[in-house]
Amino acid sequence: MELNPCRYEAESISYQDLKNLEEKSYYQIKYDGTHICLKYQGILEINTRKDIPHDKSFQELFMKVPGIEEVINYLKDHENYIIHGELVHKKTSALQIHQNEIPQFIIYDVFDKELGKYVHPLRIDSRIWNWFPEIYLNVDDLINVITKERLEGLVAKIYNPKKISCKEGRNFNMCLFKYKPYFSVLGVIFKPIRKEIDTKQLAFLLGEIDNDLKNGKNDWYQNHPELYNFFVQNKDKILQILQDQNYILQIQKDTHLDIMKVIEYMKNFKVT
Repeated sequence: MELNPCRYEAESISYQDLKNLEEKSYYQIKYDGTHICLKYQGILEINTRKDIPHDKSFQELFMKVPGIEEVINYLKDHENYIIHGELVHKKTSALQIHQNEIPQFIIYDVFDKELGKYVHPLRIDSRIWNWFPEIYLNVDDLINVITKERLEGLVAKIYNPKKISCKEGRNFNMCLFKYKPYFSVLGVIFKPIRKEIDTKQLAFLLGEIDNDLKNGKNDWYQNHPELYNFFVQNKDKILQILQDQNYILQIQKDTHLDIMKVIEYMKNFKVT
């Protein structure tokens, strides 16, 4: 059975597992868009992960990306390559995280068909380097960016893995993992009480307080008056919810939040 080179799957992991990855991981922002498998074999192919052509509307949107000819011309010069990336636009953002009117194309990886493996990120050609998202070597630095901008999450990639095994996220010579920070994970954790309280607001509140505590700040309530009002109106209910040890254990396992410090902060917070 021939392997599909357009297949590009990531394996979901918890924050605890993310921290246990070996040091040779490369971290990038996970954009909420539509995956593009871009090939050139006499003609340009704008395909899906299943290696079938994208809908005409997505193909037309892709061709409206400013400067996309630069990527297409590069691919014409390197027909042995397949480019994996994300088409980011308000029409392709399922979670409505991105609201940009002008489409963007973010390149994640380049696959070499002749060698049957992904090109190492430090060996990417300078002609397309600017199309890649920034690479982080420290996961906490990237999490600070994601939580501040309320992005979907991050991906962690390990090329030629030896000690780390992956099943769902095995893509030829690369292991690909994805981690979604607090606002996605907490939505699942707090699902049983979503009729009692606005769990989305609760998730953002916990994340903003945690971010301030980790960065030596205390201005979340000034920057986010809507969260402050939510907290004032629901402080007792929130603290009651966070007395549940099952919630605490889940938050500690699956997110980066220091929930015990957040709870202590909330208890001592003086509402004006």
